[in-house]
Amino acid sequence: MASSSNRRGKANTTRPWTTAEEITLCTAWCNTMETYGSRDITKKGFWEDVFDNFEKDMGGTIREYDAIVSKWKNSIRPKVAAFSVVYDGVQRMDENGSSDLVLFQNALAEFQTVYGHPFTMVACWRILKNHPAWTEIEVPTYQQRNN
Repeated sequence: MASSSNRRGKANTTRPWTTAEEITLCTAWCNTMETYGSRDITKKGFWEDVFDNFEKDMGGTIREYDAIVSKWKNSIRPKVAAFSVVYDGVQRMDENGSSDLVLFQNALAEFQTVYGHPFTMVACWRILKNHPAWTEIEVPTYQQRNN
């Protein structure tokens, strides 16, 4: 495994992320969390392992280390966490026993109302929403900081 200092570099900000790359990053994060278990994700090596999983699943280096960490911390994590909070609120307020599809559609509408733009990371949310590390670590942390 190459050291993280060799991976760090200026992120390619001119090429937009694809949905496939976002899905792969979410999957890499989940797989790495399964390896780390309940240990602190800030421990040395965690993001190097996420990077390695991402790189392996994508079939080579297509993003720099810093771009991957930044995408997770500044885009995927906050957006998916915000939608998760909206979805949970819609689910709690449902008095009719609506189907998952109706709850999801209502959450999408509520998200757009609250944030002024549509939620675009549905595929990421579907990967993360039931992962134990996401539900136990990420969403509660986000809710505590933003409520």
